[in-house]
Amino acid sequence: NIVSLLGMIPSSGMDWLDRKLKIIRGKSEELQEEKSFPVNATVIFFTIYCFVWNMGTLPAVGYALDERTNWIGSMLRIDQSWGMFAPTVFKDDGWFIFEAHRTEGDWIDIKAGGRAITYNKPDNIYALFGRDRWRKYYENFLFVSNDWMRPIYCNYVKSHWNMEHPDIKIDSLHIVYMKEVTAPDYKYVKPKREILSTCW
Repeated sequence: NIVSLLGMIPSSGMDWLDRKLKIIRGKSEELQEEKSFPVNATVIFFTIYCFVWNMGTLPAVGYALDERTNWIGSMLRIDQSWGMFAPTVFKDDGWFIFEAHRTEGDWIDIKAGGRAITYNKPDNIYALFGRDRWRKYYENFLFVSNDWMRPIYCNYVKSHWNMEHPDIKIDSLHIVYMKEVTAPDYKYVKPKREILSTCW
């Protein structure tokens, strides 16, 4: 056993070995300190770079990084924006109702599988989307800048429903958003019915 053999080394030999190990350890620590400076400097630089980049995306700040330095962020994929949460988060939420008029004359909600229309808030709004990609699509659907896509999607939903449900055909569709504004101090605000698109 090597450990047992170490106990047989005379004290002078152990002192010599201890001095050698201290010298090696000292050189190693000096080398580590020399290496750590450029690493720390690089981390500090990119931390400041990202912070300044983010601050420049806020309208109230009034300054931004020089465009000539943008290639650094683009190349390393550290370009980012605080637009998701700045200058404020969404102040409203809600859910969709697809008010469809049947050829027989009554109205149904085809978003809810053809049930009777109700304006009560669903227990689980997320379940109405099915998948997260659809949730994101409907989120973009709300933006005024994307209003061009509303009639296209409205006609798609109407055609798809009639194709899938030949016995419950519809002749018109209102895509309705029940907008629920977040009020200060958690006060209740009655949801507002907004028709985003209609197709016949």
